[in-house]
Amino acid sequence: MRFKSNLMDDKQLRRTVIRIAYEITEGNRGADRLIAVGLGKRGFPLACEIAKVIETVESIKVPVIAMDDNPVERMEIKESDAPLSNGKCVVIIDDVLYTGRTVRAAMEAVVKALKPDTVRLAVLVDRGGRELPLGADYVGLKIPLAKNELISVSLKSVDGEDRIDLYTTDD
Repeated sequence: MRFKSNLMDDKQLRRTVIRIAYEITEGNRGADRLIAVGLGKRGFPLACEIAKVIETVESIKVPVIAMDDNPVERMEIKESDAPLSNGKCVVIIDDVLYTGRTVRAAMEAVVKALKPDTVRLAVLVDRGGRELPLGADYVGLKIPLAKNELISVSLKSVDGEDRIDLYTTDD
């Protein structure tokens, strides 16, 4: 794997998270109906950051639920983690959207456990290459990539720094 370029540094990533938080709030006419579900190792911390921005702006604490994405086929939300969701909008948050398989599994688990009125998707990076007809409602960076190109998202809370890099494999 070979480094190709830096797509976002820490300041750009922070501005992108703030923009996504504002778009989610505006798209839902406020934050009082929101529940955030963060997918995997970086989706959950990203969801927490977005929820923190929304709380700062709207003075409303958005519940954040973690959803592990391994194995994708058995994604579930524990009943103890599921807040009352009648009339709510669940925003599934992930770092990178690629084939759509993880998001599909997450949507099934969210609908089964939370029974929300609506489900939306927010991603930091949409790299294209979908295998399922899914699209994100809120996107930080849209960059179509070849199969031999990889996105690496680093978050300060997980990796010690905020950045998004592009790598290429030799095939």
